Amino acid sequence: MATKYAPQATFNWSDSWCDSDDGVQDVVKPGAGDLATLTVNSGDCAVNENTAALGGLNMTGYTGTITVTNDIDVVGSANLAGTWSGAGATSVDGTVNHNANMSGYTGLLTFDGNADAHTIISTTAFGNLAVNNNGSSVVLDNAIECASFTLTAGTFDCSASTYGVTVNGNLTYTEPGTLSNSGTWTLATSANITWAAATNQLAELVVNEGVTATLTGNLYAKKLSGAGTIAPSTTQKIFIKTATTPGWWAITGTVSCNTDIEDTAVGAGATITLANKDLRIYDDASSVLTMTGGISLGTGSLEIFSTTTAGAETTVDMAGYKISCANITIGHGSLDRRGELKLGEGIHRITGNIAAGAGSTTNKLGLESCYLILGGTLTATKITITANAGAPHIIGGTITDDDGSAVYHCHETTDGGGGANANETFDKHAYPGSLVTCGVGV
Repeated sequence: MATKYAPQATFNWSDSWCDSDDGVQDVVKPGAGDLATLTVNSGDCAVNENTAALGGLNMTGYTGTITVTNDIDVVGSANLAGTWSGAGATSVDGTVNHNANMSGYTGLLTFDGNADAHTIISTTAFGNLAVNNNGSSVVLDNAIECASFTLTAGTFDCSASTYGVTVNGNLTYTEPGTLSNSGTWTLATSANITWAAATNQLAELVVNEGVTATLTGNLYAKKLSGAGTIAPSTTQKIFIKTATTPGWWAITGTVSCNTDIEDTAVGAGATITLANKDLRIYDDASSVLTMTGGISLGTGSLEIFSTTTAGAETTVDMAGYKISCANITIGHGSLDRRGELKLGEGIHRITGNIAAGAGSTTNKLGLESCYLILGGTLTATKITITANAGAPHIIGGTITDDDGSAVYHCHETTDGGGGANANETFDKHAYPGSLVTCGVGV
């Protein structure tokens, strides 16, 4: 590998180069495997043709302007500096270092090696960043910013610290690429997000205020933050992995996607607000999710269940926070996949029905001391209802298959069967311990 130095006057890449940093153009341009070197003495450069597969590109100290209208190919490492312009692409097999004085990079930078580990060292913004390096990793050494990010093969690894990635355009992941991360991914410009698999979820997605993240596929993340908007292009869904991430719902903007909360173990954070979309909360094993915010779904519905283990029970404890939604389904499918909802002391508005999921057998609803404003029917079949005696109030709707006459007060509520006054509309107050189920007034 020969080291070739750039001319000291303005030059084209195709011009003759120098065998030392003396400005004497006495050798041909860098060829395959050569180290192309631009220094503080080098002139402005126009990359007027595609380069050979360079052994390395060293621009340490370079302060000129490099105009990239064609492509640069580096099979070794690249140390980049100076002012960049043009939309030409740069592909690198090895380490990339953006020096502090580098600016203006707008082209596509692709990591495309197949064996070497790569490290990104950057104090400036990338252009469009792509990772397509079969069998190797791109390791992030500090926070970066890029115009867009695409991961298609190899591993993008920013797990050694909480280094973040800020993306000013589309964020795309497709298999067989893999992601190892612990920092934040910030979408700073309205753009599309395409994310491929649950095994490679984002540690945290931040959607900035005024920014819309349009999902072109399902989104897998451990935490959502920011004041922006998350919306599907058609029917995409958000999957939140919550097992080790407290405060996993910190987004205060608009979310209009059906959402699944998986592996429930810690509180949500802020109120889970979906724009008229459904929310499902579940786990593979018995677990308890104690909410640290409410649930507001508009015309969307809530479903609580365990997924694969017979007899397992997923519990959602509202801990005094409110629910507002259309319908609530507790339990799901076959194999006795159970659910439990504890309403606590909150005021809950359910415009539709509350019922057990089809095929489920043993579920629980804790009314405790809540106020439940019900627009449809509470069907207690396959649901065990508990309450603090005489404390909860059910307002409106219909109750079937449960006699709560000694337990809860009902107001303008119909006993649809199973109670002491079946098929009657309650218009009297029910005192704890009486056989009269409902009444008006408190």
